[in-house]
Amino acid sequence: YNLHEIAYDTSFIRHITTFPDLAIVMYSDETIKVFCETLKNSDLPQQLSYDTTFNLGDFYVSILLFRQTEFVSRPVIPLAFMIHERKTTKTHEIFWQHMKSVCPEMQSSKQVLIVTDQEKSIIEAIHRSFPEMPHFLCWNHILQDCKRCLHSCGLHSADEMRYYIDTIRSLLQSNTEAEYKDALLSIGDRKKQNMMKQNMQKQNMKKQNRKKQNMKKQNSE
Repeated sequence: YNLHEIAYDTSFIRHITTFPDLAIVMYSDETIKVFCETLKNSDLPQQLSYDTTFNLGDFYVSILLFRQTEFVSRPVIPLAFMIHERKTTKTHEIFWQHMKSVCPEMQSSKQVLIVTDQEKSIIEAIHRSFPEMPHFLCWNHILQDCKRCLHSCGLHSADEMRYYIDTIRSLLQSNTEAEYKDALLSIGDRKKQNMMKQNMQKQNMKKQNRKKQNMKKQNSE
C-alpha cells in the first residue's frame, strides 16, 4: 500500500507488479527525454550497461546506464532502475518491454549496443525485447572469470596472476580481429621465451648445485 501511495505522489515510480513476483520500474521523465534526444542527434555509438546488484535484503536492484555522448567526457548516467524479488527472465523482460515502450528510439537506432554480465536471464530478456541489438560481455566480469579459472588451475602467485590478467586485458583492447590475432601470436612467442628462460634458470641452478656437491666431495676426500 505504501508503495502505491508513493507512486501516486511522485512521477519516479512508473510500473508496479506485485504478483507473482514484485517488480518496480523507476525512472525520471527528464532523463528519458535526454536519452532519446541523444539517440536522435548523435551519430556516436551509444553503450548501454545493465547489471543487477547483489541481494539487498529481500530484493535486488537492476540499473540501466547510458553515456551522454553530447559531452566530450561522455559521462555515464543512470537511466532507469528496477527493484525485484527474483532474477528471472520474465522479471527482466518486464523492465525491457517497458523501456521499449517509453523509448522506441532504442529499437530503431543503429548505434545502440548493450553490455552485461553472463547472466542467462538478462541476456534472454534483452534478446526477446531487442533481438537486433548487439550484445557484449562486460570486461570486469570476463576478467573476474579468468581469475577464478586461473585459481582453479593452481595459479596463486600474485605476479603471475597480474601477468595473465594484464595480458588478457591487452587482448581485449585490440581494435580489429587481425590486431587481436597478431597480439595473440606475439603473446604465444613471449610465453615460449619465458618458458625457455625459466628452464635455463632451472638448469643453471642444477649445475650450481652439482658444482657445490662436487666441491663438498672433494673437500671431504
